[in-house]
Amino acid sequence: PTSASWSSKHHCVCVCAYMSAQVSAGREAFVVSVHEHRWLHTSELLASLRVFGAVWRVVPPTPTISKIESNFNSFRSAISRAARRSRASPTGVSSWYYVFEDDIGIVNRSTVAHEMEQAEARAERHQLPLLYGGLCCELGPRCQCHGGNCYGMCAHAWAAHGADYLEVLLNRTRVTARLRSLWNSSCVGTPRCATREGLHHNAQVFDLRLGKFAMDLGGVPVVGPGHRSPQHKRHVGAFYQDRRAFPSTIGR
Repeated sequence: PTSASWSSKHHCVCVCAYMSAQVSAGREAFVVSVHEHRWLHTSELLASLRVFGAVWRVVPPTPTISKIESNFNSFRSAISRAARRSRASPTGVSSWYYVFEDDIGIVNRSTVAHEMEQAEARAERHQLPLLYGGLCCELGPRCQCHGGNCYGMCAHAWAAHGADYLEVLLNRTRVTARLRSLWNSSCVGTPRCATREGLHHNAQVFDLRLGKFAMDLGGVPVVGPGHRSPQHKRHVGAFYQDRRAFPSTIGR
């Protein structure tokens, strides 16, 4: 493994990576992870697939308001890092940058590489710069699929490509005074807040923003859309949240 770190005015992020010399640099992964054992589990799981040129760790900054804030800023850090990596890529290399939370499981390891290739090819064929590795559909109308492209909830596994679109994601997730006021609100991170906000460009939770981005694109491909989570029948895709092994800590 290798490591690097950098800081900004607002927070400091540490990035560590597992590099693979045997895999094309055309696909990289970023794992948002606080806890060492969860990072080790997720990085080793992803490295075992032999589909990523590098698996990077993004350590969430210490919350100043809430864990929702820390989680949101971690995703922005992953996007920023991916944008820089994309800008530095050799001309003609079309890289996909995957972002994972550290609680993932894989429905079928033997087929996931092919399913990733299929989703990426579909996205590129339809000129879509975004895809889901997994999707949560328990909130009814907020999860819809049309012609094989979907939008919905959860941000535990997704990918984007193209430096220009990564910059768009950064711009559309700017931390504004309104967003800080939402993080300070009494219902931050609760189902009531999520229900009230919906898929909205001002949503305080990152996965609601991601769902809005996918919806604005008319839906995006899902890796392994025929798969269902073994823990939640309304969660689809090859990558699922393994809540039995790794309970959510966002509200703690």
